[in-house]
Amino acid sequence: SDPAGPRSTGSFPSAPDPEPVLRVVTFNIEYARHIDGAIALLREDPLLRNADLLFLQEMDAPGTRRIAEALGLNYAYCPSVVHPSAGHDFGNAILSRWPIRDEKKIILPHHARFGGSQRIATACTVDIDGTPVRLYSVHLALPVSVSGRGRRDQLREILEDAGDTPGHVIIAGDLNSHALGEFFAHTGFAWLSRKIGSTERWFDVDQIFVRGF
Repeated sequence: SDPAGPRSTGSFPSAPDPEPVLRVVTFNIEYARHIDGAIALLREDPLLRNADLLFLQEMDAPGTRRIAEALGLNYAYCPSVVHPSAGHDFGNAILSRWPIRDEKKIILPHHARFGGSQRIATACTVDIDGTPVRLYSVHLALPVSVSGRGRRDQLREILEDAGDTPGHVIIAGDLNSHALGEFFAHTGFAWLSRKIGSTERWFDVDQIFVRGF
């Protein structure tokens, strides 16, 4: 529950960027399991490989480091809880082709009804061709754990922090909701994933929002 930590960061040599576009990927790797399979997917899938920015949820520090090392990316990771089912840290990470600075853990309001777990956002800044871009990896509570109003409060906490950053911002992650995306329609962000379709079984819950691009 301490905003100052724990936090983990690291850097690995990046390969040259093969594409002149900014490729952003968000991926909830359930309980940081099957890391080898996730690495293979991120290396081989034509829609996912060569990601410039990778936003991960349900991660632990060792899994984050392994993926960053395998893909040649810098990383910042913050845990939110020790998850009772996984038995280890459970949190959000950002991996970047560019060096990471000003990393931050944002404690989100409203603990879960069952178990009392908290949620966080992991934030950092990268400089892309000399332009600072503020990044947020997000994993909001399940609807059964926190009310719709409470989950909007969680988003507001992130938006309030992003409001202190003029210019370019990317917020990405697992919102456990499609409807919450509508909340962004009135905040000045573009909802890039609005029509992407299901991302978890039949549900459209993983989202990407940008401002300033």
